[in-house]
Amino acid sequence: MAEGMSWQAEHMIANIEAMSGGRIEIDLFTGGELMDPEEAHHALSEGTIQIAKDSPAYCGDVVDIAWIAFGLPRAWDGMMALWTIWARMGMLELCREAWAEYNIRYVAVTAEPPYAMIQKEPIRSLDDLQGVKMRAYGLTAEWLDSVGAKTTYIPGPELYTSFATGIIDAAVYGGASDYLDMSLGEVCNYYLYDPYAVNPNSDYIGVNMDAWNSLPDDLKAIFEMASWERVLWVGTEFYLREYTAVEEMGLEAIYWSAEDIAKLNEAAVPFWEREAARTPRNAKAVQIMLDWLALVGG
Repeated sequence: MAEGMSWQAEHMIANIEAMSGGRIEIDLFTGGELMDPEEAHHALSEGTIQIAKDSPAYCGDVVDIAWIAFGLPRAWDGMMALWTIWARMGMLELCREAWAEYNIRYVAVTAEPPYAMIQKEPIRSLDDLQGVKMRAYGLTAEWLDSVGAKTTYIPGPELYTSFATGIIDAAVYGGASDYLDMSLGEVCNYYLYDPYAVNPNSDYIGVNMDAWNSLPDDLKAIFEMASWERVLWVGTEFYLREYTAVEEMGLEAIYWSAEDIAKLNEAAVPFWEREAARTPRNAKAVQIMLDWLALVGG
């Protein structure tokens, strides 16, 4: 199994091995140990690895709904919304259909930290964002560029050095718990505390379809239950740490105005429309998101 943070995977693996009575054994490799994270989708599809916690952001060039599954700008406002959209409103079925085309069983959406902005110098408004050198990726980068940032892609392990040497002044990579684990509080001073001013994000737990089909039904059920238990356990851990990690790093919390948030919402609309127009499945996925916003008054 390939996963970025070993404590998350170790919890899930222990449950699977215990629940299966040792009938399933999993060898753990952390992110980057076997391959670059960007290669995980293809390795999982081909069976080079059998299980992965992967990011749809790294397969946006092949899976049609990948960017929607990763998180459209301003798509949802927390983990409960994410779980409801997947488990109750049909997004899980669409993702399973899409990833199956690449020989992958999409087992469960994962709960990731808020996709928030950490800053070396204070960015207190959209006006302050203009021309800021920032790490971001994919659709999120395009969206932030559209409101004035100057984004570039930098791998996670290089963020500390990039901040320390002045290559970037801000980054969107994960949430406060991620930044704490990466020691970014040593080279940054500010945190945008309305993380959903930036973007939510979700990864997924996937299994190579050939490996999945080789399992008897009871082991498939065990794997699914352990995967969803991991979603809840890890998600609540991230939720708890989001309240403590910013203070632990000694960062100043920044909040943007309602006017700036409204401008971000408006700037997100063309990206939703673009993704919806790509395929009929994309249109269904975006409609689920629109139904969610209508339900909660977004």
